[in-house]
Amino acid sequence: MALDPIESRRWQRVALAIVLPALLLLLAAGSYALLTGRAPQTLLRRPLAVAREGAARDAAVRDSSVRDSAVRDGGPRDAASGAVSRDPFQAHPDPRVGYQMRPSQALWMHGAVVESDALGLRRRTGPPPAAGARTIVLLGDSVAFGQGLVNEACPGQQLEDALAQACGASAAPRGVVRTVALPGWNGRNAFACLRDHWEALAPAVVVWLPIDNDLSDTEGFAARGRRRVVPDVESDDPWLPVSNNRIQERLLRLAARVEAGELSIGEADVGPIVLTADLGGESSRRYDALAEEVVALADDLDALDCRFAIAHYGDSPLHAALLSRVLARRPQQAVIPLIEELAPGDLLPGDPHPAAPLAAQLARWIATDLLTVQRWIDGAGELPADDPRFADRRAPRRTVAQWEERACRARAAAVAALCPAIVPAEGLGMNQVVGGLLPSGALGPVFLAQLPRRAGAAAIDLALAPLPPRHGLRGLVVEVAIDGVPAGTLALGEAPLRHRFALPAAGATPVGRLPIVEVRLAASRFTAIREGEAFDLAAGYLESLAIDDG
Repeated sequence: MALDPIESRRWQRVALAIVLPALLLLLAAGSYALLTGRAPQTLLRRPLAVAREGAARDAAVRDSSVRDSAVRDGGPRDAASGAVSRDPFQAHPDPRVGYQMRPSQALWMHGAVVESDALGLRRRTGPPPAAGARTIVLLGDSVAFGQGLVNEACPGQQLEDALAQACGASAAPRGVVRTVALPGWNGRNAFACLRDHWEALAPAVVVWLPIDNDLSDTEGFAARGRRRVVPDVESDDPWLPVSNNRIQERLLRLAARVEAGELSIGEADVGPIVLTADLGGESSRRYDALAEEVVALADDLDALDCRFAIAHYGDSPLHAALLSRVLARRPQQAVIPLIEELAPGDLLPGDPHPAAPLAAQLARWIATDLLTVQRWIDGAGELPADDPRFADRRAPRRTVAQWEERACRARAAAVAALCPAIVPAEGLGMNQVVGGLLPSGALGPVFLAQLPRRAGAAAIDLALAPLPPRHGLRGLVVEVAIDGVPAGTLALGEAPLRHRFALPAAGATPVGRLPIVEVRLAASRFTAIREGEAFDLAAGYLESLAIDDG
């Protein structure tokens, strides 16, 4: 499936021309924050040609010799053609899960051929398990799934192999690992899939890898099996689509404009990604809801005599914000630290997901923890040796107080980085949109964003523009709420308009006591407009939203 590192989040002005590759990679991968916990503008700095390697890989799969050689003899094939399918997803029967892989097929996904099982999950590649073998479920999204890796190299299979070595390898494994993870899933999707297929999976241990996607809504899929942003029926506000991928799409649009010489802005101009910043309002509400779901799952697994651990990967503020909440509610929760700081060569070429050596090392660390720290698995053999490339690179174990302290520092850094204005045409403050803004700058049915609360500010300044008349949105009314309090309405006719809305009195609302101003726009009507190669819901265009000091 994106903020600066907690340890050193000092924003420096860097031309987006330098960071374009990171933004491009983010779109391909779903979210750079899933992997590193860092702002997408700050880490990978590769030539632009490298970032576009995915297109070359997709072209290569059209060669049947390449395609067929990528699938092991006897592996599952597309039922209709006997070849690899390029349309990987289909609807899951449970809307809380959203989508699954097409079952029992070989699928081309992100540069690798992936084989699915009858449940639409990754297929194991090991031999059939021994009678009474215990099952470990690896839960999550693209990192747990092993995006860009074949089944033999994915973290789940690497974990099974490591446990087999530690337990004494045999022809029939005494422990098997099932990967209940897909790129783009959030925590709710993964948890629901685990519950739906509980009898088939029957796990003794569940290990969950949370990442920034877990704050996003459930995605849908297009007719050809590609992921897309859609209203989430499980959301408290389904007309407000909140998507980490949509953030990356907006950044990609900016990157293309900078590359074309249309914009000249730096990373400080786009602001921190407030969805994961935990500054209050919608972001903090989502963290609270996710923590409650995690604790409920852990309690349910306890009742089923199933052990549950959380493994954290990458130095993301999400881990500090989430784990401090979970551990405060559930002090006994098992936490498995993995890697925080990534080095060149850790990731796939042209794709910010773990390469096979790092995936194997993550599996070794998890296996070691399950065997020697949690002691949930019995093993008489030798523990798998760490790869020398990752020596001394494992994250430390932390107390709840240490997680809370890291969360506080992350919030302070995000507050300091907030921009006073959001101007889509100029790329300003774009990361401060929580949801409801298309890459083109069009407003969705509901829009939500955060601005800094500045001393002396008494109003916000809002400028909107209508869609072309052909869309038939005459009589459109936009309701404006600030810090959760209705502030007024705008009648959007056939011409752009600008209006000032007074801020609620300081401290008058729960949000009003925070360092942010949260602005919500809700349109009375909306339509479908063409956005790239597809259609999306829109009600108008956002020209600017700013704190008004005058």
